[in-house]
Amino acid sequence: AEASICQLQREDAEMKQLHSLPDETRDGEPFELLANCFGPEDIDTAMQSGAKGVGLLRSGYMMLPGRILDEQEQYFFYCSCLAAANGCPVTVRTFDFGSDRTVADANQGPQSSKLGLRGIRNSLRQPQQFQTQICALLRAAARGPLRVMFPMVTDVEDWDAAMSIVEHCRQSLRERGVPFNENTQFGVMLSIPAACLTVEDFIAHGCDFLVIGTNDLTQYTHAADRELASAEHYYRPASKAMKKLITMVLNAAKVRNVPVTICGLAVGNPANTVQYLQLGLRSFSVSTQCNFRDETGNFGKATVNIANSRVDALKVELTMPKRGSCRYDLASFRQTQALPSIELTGPRNCRIHIWEQAEQITVAFADCHQMCSPSSAHDYVWPLLIDKATGQCD
Repeated sequence: AEASICQLQREDAEMKQLHSLPDETRDGEPFELLANCFGPEDIDTAMQSGAKGVGLLRSGYMMLPGRILDEQEQYFFYCSCLAAANGCPVTVRTFDFGSDRTVADANQGPQSSKLGLRGIRNSLRQPQQFQTQICALLRAAARGPLRVMFPMVTDVEDWDAAMSIVEHCRQSLRERGVPFNENTQFGVMLSIPAACLTVEDFIAHGCDFLVIGTNDLTQYTHAADRELASAEHYYRPASKAMKKLITMVLNAAKVRNVPVTICGLAVGNPANTVQYLQLGLRSFSVSTQCNFRDETGNFGKATVNIANSRVDALKVELTMPKRGSCRYDLASFRQTQALPSIELTGPRNCRIHIWEQAEQITVAFADCHQMCSPSSAHDYVWPLLIDKATGQCD
């Protein structure tokens, strides 16, 4: 027991040392590390882990009770998120029920499909609901550094329609005599290739900031459903096509000095993050399960370390499974588990994914296909379940 306590103390010290590292490469290139969050609880976790703000607050998750909250309830929710951020900026994504899947009874059928009336499309079709959210956001922005972004914007007409409703809400709040932030920043979440190709139009029409959402942008660029294991080979967030779109966005933003952030699951992958850094991105928003610091001596050959605040005290003796046990496709395994993962260095250059659940820990080996002669070039996984109470493995 004493040895275990000492080990935990050493690991805690290592994590504190990692979190104290500056957000810059060893050769002095600064970057911004933000967190993707659902509410005040994981915002607090992110702040403790060293995040400098919230790059994506998924507002749809406050609708879990299955009803649309009124303006005052939403206002209190956003204020609690600002309080948890402790003065750091919070970027709220307006409702995107097709992505978040949180209000199935309110949004069913085509409007919640990946190519249907998601995001701002759905909000513009439900102006009363949209106005309620915008009023709550404008009021909350008077209490702290809050900014708002619209998801699934296709073209500048979507932007103009949304901003028309924003101006209507501003006028309504003025007439009601309710305090709000007149200078709240509004931006676009770039999830559709069409929006990236015409990004200069958004900037010309007053867009304050841009956020590249790799999850949707990748699947729409490559026509590959990110939840479909059979299409995994085509889902490439750092492909040549994706890099061209990102570069186009960065070049347009640079002309007007508009800040650009990138978010999505791909940003938590060190190999992708290095390439995004090399493209010129300097603001990254990652899951609260991922917290990276660049510790390289050469920016051009950057590597990124990942630490997971939820399992940072966990050490498991891992042995390479037998060669013949290669059975599971990585995308299929992730889809089945529906849980966040981290990546650690494993035996023989394999990656190890660890998921922590209430009663057990799931460990999976990935990128070991050179050892099991698969029929395709996909990642493969060996799942290993560890009971947290007994330490027994299945």
